[in-house]
Amino acid sequence: MHFFYSSCILSMSLKYTPDIDGLRALAVMLVVFNHINISLFSGGFIGVDIFFVISGYLITAIIYKEMTEKHFSIGHFYKKRVIRLAPAFFTVLLITSVFSLWVMLPNELLEYVKSIVYSTFLMANVYMRKEVGGYFSTSADEIPLLHLWSLGVEEQFYIFWPLLLLLLVRKTQAKWFIWIVLSLIIFSLFYAEQQILKNADKAYYRMPVRAVEMFLGALVCFLPKLNIQAVLMRIVTWAALIVLIVCAIQFNEQTIFPGLNALIPCVATAIILYCTRIQSNLNFVLAHPISTWIGKISYPMYLWHWPIIVFLNIYLVKFTPMIQCFVILISIVLAYLTHKFIELPARKWLVLPNKKVILMGFLLPSTIFSIFAGLIYVTQGLPGRFDEKVSRQVAALDSATHILRKSCHDAPKDRTQLPDPSICAFGDVNKSKIDILLLGDSHANSMVGALDIWAKDANLRGYDPTQSTTLYLPNLKLFENKSGNWIEYTEFKVRNDRLTQHLKKNKYSITVVTGYFSMYLGQRFKLADTDHKNSLDSELLEQGMVQALTQIFRISDQVILILDVPNIKEHQANCPARVYSLGLSEKCSILSKRIKERDLDYLKIIAKLRHEFPKLKVINPNKILCDEFVCKSALNDIPLYRDKDNDHLSYLGAAEFGKVYLKEFGNPFKE
Repeated sequence: MHFFYSSCILSMSLKYTPDIDGLRALAVMLVVFNHINISLFSGGFIGVDIFFVISGYLITAIIYKEMTEKHFSIGHFYKKRVIRLAPAFFTVLLITSVFSLWVMLPNELLEYVKSIVYSTFLMANVYMRKEVGGYFSTSADEIPLLHLWSLGVEEQFYIFWPLLLLLLVRKTQAKWFIWIVLSLIIFSLFYAEQQILKNADKAYYRMPVRAVEMFLGALVCFLPKLNIQAVLMRIVTWAALIVLIVCAIQFNEQTIFPGLNALIPCVATAIILYCTRIQSNLNFVLAHPISTWIGKISYPMYLWHWPIIVFLNIYLVKFTPMIQCFVILISIVLAYLTHKFIELPARKWLVLPNKKVILMGFLLPSTIFSIFAGLIYVTQGLPGRFDEKVSRQVAALDSATHILRKSCHDAPKDRTQLPDPSICAFGDVNKSKIDILLLGDSHANSMVGALDIWAKDANLRGYDPTQSTTLYLPNLKLFENKSGNWIEYTEFKVRNDRLTQHLKKNKYSITVVTGYFSMYLGQRFKLADTDHKNSLDSELLEQGMVQALTQIFRISDQVILILDVPNIKEHQANCPARVYSLGLSEKCSILSKRIKERDLDYLKIIAKLRHEFPKLKVINPNKILCDEFVCKSALNDIPLYRDKDNDHLSYLGAAEFGKVYLKEFGNPFKE
């Protein structure tokens, strides 16, 4: 995150202010504390926002001074960016790539090199938005270059901001700058709120959403210096610093962020920066030599800390207090070495021509890393680094049913229609008659690998018109909590109404019902009947399932309800492959107690249904996957869950479960 860099360039153009390095030190430590899971600093991610404000202030101050003095050059501006950012960036990228070649599975290496290409060309935030999803998702913890999203955001901002500022300097009187920047802040904030309501996860990485924070820093440059007493400024600075600490403690991953909530730490940061414009050394904590020293190495410290955390995650290391201290210490050591032996010597490049520095310092290494990425892509992640067993494990992890059967699950786009039965078949696909109907959500879809094994063994053909977040519950609506607002998930009722029509016109020998039952009793989704009567979620789920089974028993000779599979821990899906490929001793299991607690409420409903529908056959996957103490994430060394997922079986994982169940309990379709 290169906004840490400005202190050295600042010294070339503006008076050095130790408080800013101290503020930078606070920001990087908050980020590190958050990333190593120190629960006290659940909102430590605001460190990124602090950096954005600092960057907006320092860069604007520097280039505005150069513009008014008539010696600003776009080429020189980007040359200084390359000199300060590229040496440490490409050093960390090189070491991270070497370690990735050593420890990453082939499918992970393919994703890693894709992120390299995006990152080297300043679009890491675009990659994270497209490929990763939410900043707090479990899959993010194994992506070494995740933190470079902020680098992309800032560099994209500085593509247009110097040009816009140069235009303002040439065409507009200085007195209007405050109002123009204020207008940009308001516009960016409005855009941010709209994007957060639309998709908070993707909004997190968007440059226009974050622009408000850099504009706040820029605004500080144009505010008039007021004659304020030093004592009052110290009080204000301390108050703003306390606000930052409180935000870092009180905010968490459920906080709607960025947008309006981000204004709190950003305005506090801007206040501190404004006070430092008038007088430095206002706060002994920020101006302390230790704080300023950490501030000077904060950029390489930020670059190093996240890959270290990721590789510890890959090795399945638990973040005990000792490991947390290790991450902090090694990040500081590597940052210091990088600063002393890489960053400081690179300043000599300032005397070189602009084009030469940009070409040799940025474009050439970016091209080399892109060629490296291309070679890895062509070889499909160098699978020859591991033996055949790892290849089978990776194949299972990559066999996501919703992708393999993308014409069936969540299809077609018009949810008033059902997917084509001739395409969405499993079992004996040569039969013309459809014997089995599968009803349910994405968890039902992920069970198709097992159903296919059973159907083939029984010479039956199945049909799976599944849809995400759509357990078959006729006459109910589903609402999703989006940024604190309950929004109806309209596709739920649309698809279920269509399924009800289908059931009235068709008969099947067997109907299978399954899904992520406990999800409909959680905090994210809320059921409602068509009259919006106040009822407990458990009562509505029971009511909906009674109506569903009543409807299904009219058209099927046999109805099978498959209970949900366990939720595993973070990084557990690829645990079997990790343990084998890296020679680890970790046990790839979770306590079955956790699963019993999760399933307690919906199992009470299932018990009532079994009493009301005596012919209902219930299959419990936990008879295979769990014992009295633990639940497994693999069978016969085959990972059960799809990669970067903790609750969906993969196609081959489900198939392995189906084979084991068939061997131990027989075929449920033959009874």
